[in-house]
Amino acid sequence: MIGVLSKKTYGFRLKAFRPKISFSFEVGSFTVKTVQNHKEFKKALELRYNVFYKELLNKNKFIRLDIDKFDFIADHIIIIDNKTQNVVGTYRVIASNFSDKFYSETEFDITSIKLLKATKLEIGRASVHKDYRNGATIALLWKGIAYYAKIVGAKYVFGCSSVQTENIFEIVFAYKYLKQFENRIVFPLPEFQIKNFDTYIKTLDSVNIDINSLKTFVPSLIHGYLKAGATICGEPAFDRHFRCADFITLLDADNLNSSFNRKFKS
Repeated sequence: MIGVLSKKTYGFRLKAFRPKISFSFEVGSFTVKTVQNHKEFKKALELRYNVFYKELLNKNKFIRLDIDKFDFIADHIIIIDNKTQNVVGTYRVIASNFSDKFYSETEFDITSIKLLKATKLEIGRASVHKDYRNGATIALLWKGIAYYAKIVGAKYVFGCSSVQTENIFEIVFAYKYLKQFENRIVFPLPEFQIKNFDTYIKTLDSVNIDINSLKTFVPSLIHGYLKAGATICGEPAFDRHFRCADFITLLDADNLNSSFNRKFKS
């Protein structure tokens, strides 16, 4: 978050922002592109504020932007409705070509991912305007991510994926379902670990339960990642600020399943 930065300071940094990768293409009545200037940058951050603070947390901030230090080392993929010129969707992307620091490592030990011998792309802060939350908009965002990944030569795409709940049982149920897709290579940092989490899991493991009945505890965005061949990299971290459990998902861009290729990379 902005923290101690003054309005003048972050305003200057917004205006000084320059993209690492520039692209723009149109699909129907929408434009998919990377943020090119401070006006587009601000619109993306305002959309994130409306989604994360006003909708999910029901909170207001004096500065109505969702912003942190990683936004200035990242690129930002946005969807623009050409009819209104509004930014209706956004993802933040950080490529290892340009940075060795990632948001995920503020919550997790991601050493194993960072040691992978290939270009890596972290994605996060997915936000879509409430009037545009449909498969088509998500497909456009992923088309932008696939395009960006190809430009930077990324082999791996990873990031934090959230389950928006503070209920420990709902988090445990989600993890129980996701364990079938797990390759435990990352670990929550001590301050983000859920207390007695292993005990909850062992208790649930002792109960005869239909795994598929727990599917509803996993949000659609994570299901989308799984359909694209993603791996769940371990147990979740608990983000107290945003009141959610975060999972690290990892996708090998060279092994996308055929349905993902047809939907997002055509």
